[in-house]
Amino acid sequence: MITTNTADVALKSYYLDVLRNQLNTNTNPFYNKIVTTSKNIIGNKVVRLAPYALNGGFGFSSDSGSLPKAGSNNYTHFETTTKDMYGVIEISDKAMKASRLNTNSFVDLLTEEMKGILEAAKFNYSRALFTDGSGVIATVMVAAANQIFVDSVKYLMEGMIIDIIGPSYTEKGKRIIAINRAEKVLVLDSATSASEGDKITVQNSYGKELTGLGAIFNSDTTQTLYGVNRAENYWMMPYLSANTGEISDLKIQTAIDYLEETAGSTVDYISCSYDVRRSYLSYLELTRRNIDPLTLEGGFQAISFGGIPVVADRHCPDGTMDLLNSKSFAMHVLSDWDWLDDDGKILKQIAGKPAWTAVLAKYGELMCDHPGGQARLTGITV
Repeated sequence: MITTNTADVALKSYYLDVLRNQLNTNTNPFYNKIVTTSKNIIGNKVVRLAPYALNGGFGFSSDSGSLPKAGSNNYTHFETTTKDMYGVIEISDKAMKASRLNTNSFVDLLTEEMKGILEAAKFNYSRALFTDGSGVIATVMVAAANQIFVDSVKYLMEGMIIDIIGPSYTEKGKRIIAINRAEKVLVLDSATSASEGDKITVQNSYGKELTGLGAIFNSDTTQTLYGVNRAENYWMMPYLSANTGEISDLKIQTAIDYLEETAGSTVDYISCSYDVRRSYLSYLELTRRNIDPLTLEGGFQAISFGGIPVVADRHCPDGTMDLLNSKSFAMHVLSDWDWLDDDGKILKQIAGKPAWTAVLAKYGELMCDHPGGQARLTGITV
């Protein structure tokens, strides 16, 4: 007979390895390029000395001349907090009891729950790589009853549970039951008092997400990054090209050359939005260029620019292409994904509710030790 103990064994011995493999290799092709490490973790912080500029201890002289003066390496202290990432499943007690005498039914029940949390985790984890850590995924334009017109639905999905953040209030736990993508309208499971300018976040995530590419490519130099004032450290500013217009090999190569010449950074990964990929394919077709397909780790598909993979990513901002040196990035983690089971139990009854829950957790932070070695082209016409 199926019990919570046998369910715990299944969650720990079978499903955990599957979830880890899927989240670590099939979430996002850019994530697959990033090193994962537990180094530089101190308590709940990521602390790293980031090198920049040249060591000054080199010079030319003669056999009777003076030796060059020593010049130590240059470092900046980067510091940020690890972020808490959770995936929560819930199974009703009725469903548990109904499947206790049927192993196959119970396996099917758990498998469906695992599929659901896996897809939700992959979507949000991948999205966080491209956003700025604020957690804001849309802004309210107009709201009436249970419908909200927003500025963008790119990072919103049906079923998502969201918070609405106003200047002096927060509406928590609203669920999106439908999205009119053509009109950018959300239909919620209950009425809202949201007003223009309010921010939408994934539940409980405001200001708590990974420091993604959006923070690195923020053009506002007054905004600090990893606790460092970028206005006083120009080397931290990436290459930013706005109003790019029609995409071309020359514009891409110009950004790559700048990073190599000025920042000593070598691009090995290019990410773009789907509309930009279509524009680039059209450019290749018009110039009668061959399209070289690539298959990346995790089975992701890409095209090639001089051997560099060009990957269309659903989370890359529209009209945008990012040219990245993946070796500058690392995902700093306390440990891999695991169930919360400090008391020896994975499935736990929810207090005051006839249901059982299990929580998958990971603690870490994305950090780039050479922000100035990255490039972003925006305003690409499609």
